[in-house]
Amino acid sequence: MKFSTVLLSLLAVTSSLSVRIRYDKKCRFEMDNYRECTSNEGASFEEFKITFNSEKCKKFFEKPLEVLPSCNETLSDLEKNYHISNIKASQATGILYTVKDEKNQECPLLKSSSIESVKQTCNSKLCTKASVEAYTLLCESDKLDNTISEENAKFKESILNVLKQCQTGVKLDDNILANITQADTPANDVVSEQKSDAESIKKIGISALLISLSALFF
Repeated sequence: MKFSTVLLSLLAVTSSLSVRIRYDKKCRFEMDNYRECTSNEGASFEEFKITFNSEKCKKFFEKPLEVLPSCNETLSDLEKNYHISNIKASQATGILYTVKDEKNQECPLLKSSSIESVKQTCNSKLCTKASVEAYTLLCESDKLDNTISEENAKFKESILNVLKQCQTGVKLDDNILANITQADTPANDVVSEQKSDAESIKKIGISALLISLSALFF
């Protein structure tokens, strides 16, 4: 599965940013050194998995401003928050993309944020672990982005809470699943068209981030 499919499926759990981050030439040049960490263009699944889990990319995700000194120097505090928010969302999607279940199948929450996908995720320890990591990052991303609606933020938090219960061995029932709130956008919405223009990408949401970094960041 390509990121274009993966990220559009995550649109339901993300919200659009209303501002565009202004990256200068030096900042863009620095980010270009980490392009492979956020895009699988031209790479096989296994190739991207190795790259995504490399020390270089781990450092990029852990310290997204320290590895980009020009960006750290020129971005405003608000832009830094949006930048880190984007990187956390990128990392979350990369985690879901590069982890498969015990039968070598894609993790359910990669394609959809529906209640059924949460239930299916809890049947796999590998996918549950990866999904907890991903949704933790998505929730952290929301806290840095003041354009995220309260409903969408609570939606991701509610999924994360249910996933954490799965990790403890709790058997899911309707009462537990009822704790998953509703997002502003239905979980099964499909976006039929993506524009490469950076401003348009920001409008459709950070779920398009990984495949759009070349247009948005570079």
